[in-house]
Amino acid sequence: MFPDSYTGITGYTAHIRLKQDAQPVYYRPRPVPYALKQQVEEELDKLERNGVLVKTDQSDWATPVVVVPKADKTVRPCGDYKVTINQAVDDEQYPLPTSQDLYAELSGARVFTKLDLSHAYAQLNVDKESQPFLTINSHKGLYSYTKLPYGVKIPKDLPVCHGQNAARHSSLLVQPG
Repeated sequence: MFPDSYTGITGYTAHIRLKQDAQPVYYRPRPVPYALKQQVEEELDKLERNGVLVKTDQSDWATPVVVVPKADKTVRPCGDYKVTINQAVDDEQYPLPTSQDLYAELSGARVFTKLDLSHAYAQLNVDKESQPFLTINSHKGLYSYTKLPYGVKIPKDLPVCHGQNAARHSSLLVQPG
């Protein structure tokens, strides 16, 4: 149903809201272990080719890259956003439902969908205004994310789908573009 792509969800663009007194934070790149350097470079090149990252020459914001090894022996370059943008994001309080709330909402439900999105982190597009906040600083230079990456405080208006019956559930699903 969903192709193996980086196209992302259509009809929704994430926007990062900063606190009014937020000041840009710029970190230099962290060293990458020599044994992982080629893998990291290949992954950065792949993300750039697929439009997840855009090379940039200058940015007021720069988050250092942390290399995360994956189970399939590849690597995922991630931004350490706790030291930069997450401190400046305007916290949007969202009350987490209790297990009782969830059970009550699911009571009587007969249709469920499990989405196993390939490249799940690259499914939510980020608006142009927010992209500079998501700049990572790597040993290859600066890159800005065009998709919402792992580790960033998320906007409260992310789309969620659930329904009490098949018709309601299907009407709420985001259809591929």
